[in-house]
Amino acid sequence: ARMTIQSILRALSYALAARAVWLTLALAAAYTLGTYDESSYTQRVVPCLQRVLPSTTSNQQSSTRTQRTFVEIAVIDALRRLVVWDSVHYLRVARCGYEYEHQAAFMPLFPSTVAAVARSVVTNDESGGVDDEDDAAAIVLAGLVGNAALFCLAAISLLRLARAVGLDDAQTRRAVLLFVVNPASPFFTAPLYTESAYAAAFFTASAAVAERRWLVAAASLALASSVRANGAASGALLVGVAYALDVLPWISKETTRS
Repeated sequence: ARMTIQSILRALSYALAARAVWLTLALAAAYTLGTYDESSYTQRVVPCLQRVLPSTTSNQQSSTRTQRTFVEIAVIDALRRLVVWDSVHYLRVARCGYEYEHQAAFMPLFPSTVAAVARSVVTNDESGGVDDEDDAAAIVLAGLVGNAALFCLAAISLLRLARAVGLDDAQTRRAVLLFVVNPASPFFTAPLYTESAYAAAFFTASAAVAERRWLVAAASLALASSVRANGAASGALLVGVAYALDVLPWISKETTRS
């Protein structure tokens, strides 16, 4: 059965509503309970070991910050509170590239893409430099918006997968709903985490395998492996499924014929 416009809009509404709820809860917890991982603020503002962008001087940065509006200050503060745990490392990689050995655990595709998008819209100050606060805030905001979009894509890809394997309307709706409210949902919302990107790529690959669209499946698995290391293991799983779907029946047919 094919996807309908109504089913796609329903999946999008589920995904966006879940993102809004979890983001609200995350901010409420950050403001009322405080930040458990206090290293996040320090890591975010430490200058890069090798300067990636031209920087303002400390006096110029102070001048820039005093000129911010109340809304800008509030938005930057809210974004800062969302940068905890692995987001700290992804933000550092996005801002400065790979500086330390332990950062190799964080795959490059998502942070580098987010940084490129953010820096295409962030404006330099009068000195031609970029304030570290503005650079970090732009990257976090781009990651937050990007993850929301990728989560919506993951929900639609799961919908397509459910249809491809023969689930009916009610089963498909439940599958999408369970995905958007799953216990790991906060990680799909967090800025710069790669769960949403990985889910979008993996569900797209899975649907492509079910539909026997091998080039799409291969490209999607390559993307999944570029955002999370377990993409390679997931690729092996889907290769096994593809083998069972197409290769084994062909071998059986040829054996019977001979």
